[in-house]
Amino acid sequence: MPSDKWVAPAGTRLKRVCIANRGEIVSRIIRTCKHLNVTSIALYTRQDASSSFWREADEALCVGDMDQGNPYVSVDRMVAACKAARADAVHPGYGYLSENAGFAKAVIDAGLTWIGPLPETIDILGDKARCKAFLSQNAKHVPLVPGVTSTDQNDDKLAQSAQQVGFPILLKAAAGGGGKGMRIVNEMSEFLPSLQMARGESLRNFGSAEVLVEKYVARGKHVEVQVFRDAHGNAVYFGDRDCSVQRRHQKVIEESPAVVSQKLKDTMREAALEICRITGYRSAGTVEFIVDVDDERAYFLEVNTRIQVEHPITEEVWGIDLVALQLHVAAGGSLKDVPSLTPRGHAVQCRLYAESPRDNFLPQRGPVTMFRACALENTRYESSVQTGDAVSIYFDPMIAKIIVKAVDRESACALAKRVVSNTVCLGLLTNQQFLVDCLDIPSFRDASYTTAFVGENLEALTKPADIEHGALLASVIARSTLTGQSGPNQERSRLVPAQSEVITGPLGGSFLVRRSAERSDDADHYGLSATALANTADTDGVRAKTVREDPVALNKVGGVLAKDYYDAVRTPPGPSHYIHIHDRHTHVLHPRTDTPHTAADVHAGFAVTLRLAITPSSNLPPQIHHVIATVHRQHDNPGGVGPATVVHIHGFGTFVRRSVLGWFGRLDRAGSLEELSEMVGGVDGSAGGVGGNVVGGAKVKAPMPGKVVRIEAADGVSVDRGAGIVVIESMKTEVRLVAPINGQVQILVREGEAVEEGKLLALVRPAS
Repeated sequence: MPSDKWVAPAGTRLKRVCIANRGEIVSRIIRTCKHLNVTSIALYTRQDASSSFWREADEALCVGDMDQGNPYVSVDRMVAACKAARADAVHPGYGYLSENAGFAKAVIDAGLTWIGPLPETIDILGDKARCKAFLSQNAKHVPLVPGVTSTDQNDDKLAQSAQQVGFPILLKAAAGGGGKGMRIVNEMSEFLPSLQMARGESLRNFGSAEVLVEKYVARGKHVEVQVFRDAHGNAVYFGDRDCSVQRRHQKVIEESPAVVSQKLKDTMREAALEICRITGYRSAGTVEFIVDVDDERAYFLEVNTRIQVEHPITEEVWGIDLVALQLHVAAGGSLKDVPSLTPRGHAVQCRLYAESPRDNFLPQRGPVTMFRACALENTRYESSVQTGDAVSIYFDPMIAKIIVKAVDRESACALAKRVVSNTVCLGLLTNQQFLVDCLDIPSFRDASYTTAFVGENLEALTKPADIEHGALLASVIARSTLTGQSGPNQERSRLVPAQSEVITGPLGGSFLVRRSAERSDDADHYGLSATALANTADTDGVRAKTVREDPVALNKVGGVLAKDYYDAVRTPPGPSHYIHIHDRHTHVLHPRTDTPHTAADVHAGFAVTLRLAITPSSNLPPQIHHVIATVHRQHDNPGGVGPATVVHIHGFGTFVRRSVLGWFGRLDRAGSLEELSEMVGGVDGSAGGVGGNVVGGAKVKAPMPGKVVRIEAADGVSVDRGAGIVVIESMKTEVRLVAPINGQVQILVREGEAVEEGKLLALVRPAS
């Protein structure tokens, strides 16, 4: 932790702390343990063997395989691991079993110190339904969100509760938080599918499928209060945080202090401290409220009986290490030892996720080919990801938390924008530009935003980058990087002298990139133009047969491909962009070799930093760009479609570069007409796993690797457009895939089946 934080002593009782969690929170707790000279013990699964967090610990223990069940939600497996590690204390982190009273009790019964509230307190507060029932009886002045809590989890009973509360309602996991197991339901027709998804996520994340029904406050601010209480009855209030910038009910930007009236702050503080008193609370706790901005009222939501994901912004404003304070209280220490602290300045946290904001924030997976923090003062990163790590389908896709502090809110927001913009995370799609754009929206700048912020500004927040510009940059980066490299390089010999090449963008669509006839390329000068190739994924209803079975069909689709290309060739090139490289720095990237299992999809390549000038035409001044990218060769890439170069450009995404011959060469490797039609269209960028109109109808594909958890449409039934077809689960999130057209469903998978990205799950054929 930074030296400007007050750090409580851990006490003599705590010598070996086992962290029953994974990822960045483990790294965060390890840093405090090191500062306090406490031995840290990390637990990891086989799927995390190439991750960094557990290598930072003093000791580490493998707890099994995620394919055999998630050990992080198994009380027996976690307690057994902590005992095997000879720990004397257990820190649960956040998520998983951190709010599970049974786990806390099992830890204590095993003779270990539990770093958190007492099991009986968690039993009251950790379960959202039980908490509301308790407070309605024992703290009647604490304002509760209108809703229904019931131990009867029958579908019909919950549907009646929803009608009683009145739509829109919010379904919420009773046993956890973090946006998992939550769904907004606007009308009764959405209720049952939403209930199934909320239950499924809740069960996989928290080990319980119980949900509760609450009134959804459409124009509200999500404000939370940080409190602490010790075993001696002393309580401390560490201010508040605004967490209203959310997508899928998960926070993405948080700030402290919250910008609400002092009257509301006082109401929330008094309610939070009263809840701590009547429950005998101990350790760190976060009391959450929804503030109705229309009537200026704060309603209690829940208590998170654990350290919060966004705790760093409170640490920055108050100058205290909250994790160290957790250890201090768990060891029997008193909060009277905490000096008088005064909040100073303003802090902002932005969560960097591997996801596609333009595709309904769909989680992404794959290698992080380069990760580099922005080295500015008053900046802090909480992350367990390093260059060469991979984002897995088994876990939450958060890559890093980026925290900044400044003297006031305006300065903090400006610093946050600068730091997020200059963070480098390459290799897969992230929400980085989305975060930058959020910080620029007027309602965020003036702090009037509510939990509806993302939905209200979605179009502005998901505008695409200039993909044509990115394709030109990808061509220049690949050419300049591959030229002059030593060793065998078949791709360079084919591509660099070529007159043209095809660049496929990160969200689909390809460009024919041609060199200008007016000048020649050299190592530092390029004259290039880009012409968009039409999307030819629609095969005009040709029946799906293998290429070998139907050469006529092959000729038809191959003809479409050829026509697409030659139409572009006959199109006069647009204005050439003249690109001059002023500075170029390249270094070799190597796969990680310091773990038993190196991620198979991390390929050796190059990291490139360029400063270049782009002149769109002779009568315009040049534009200076600083470009950071990674470059990888793929000689045996997925689909077996010939040699290619993969270029990931900071701010643009991933581009695949092939020679024209290589692009046409995909015809030789296609196993079926359907596969061929997908190749013609490039990368499928359709939202929600809908592949568009294809052979004989419309296809529903897996937008990411995962498991089929539910089939909602029986094989052979007729459905309307928008009806649920299949639900898959990946990265702790359920994704419901719907029918893109009216028609008859053909289901091609089974429940429980593991599927790869792009797997065809169902076809919807138009009614004859």
